[in-house]
Amino acid sequence: MKRNIIYILGIMFFIFSSLKFTQAFNPILLMQAFKENAGATESLPAEVVHLNSLIAKNGLREFNLAGVLNENPLLHQRAVEYTYPARLDANAKNVFALAGTALKNNCRLINHQENVEHHVCE
Repeated sequence: MKRNIIYILGIMFFIFSSLKFTQAFNPILLMQAFKENAGATESLPAEVVHLNSLIAKNGLREFNLAGVLNENPLLHQRAVEYTYPARLDANAKNVFALAGTALKNNCRLINHQENVEHHVCE
């Protein structure tokens, strides 16, 4: 029994000590691994993090993407995944786009964060 505990502790020590020498290892991320949204800013594009912040701030249940956010496969996929439980809906009035994206004439700017803009289109 004692021998098994010593083996387990030895293996755990070896694993943690080898992580120290990994270039991308960040001990802060390991400590925060089980917290909500841990590592989001390190692993997601900034546009997606800002998009999620705007959606959460406004309590939206559905939204639409325009311009690069809709056309770029990486941004589109990450936006759909990370903003859950909000749903992507092509008919939603709440439209998110990067700053400078041309939208319909009947859209008005509601809010923005960095270069992500929230519009309501009638």
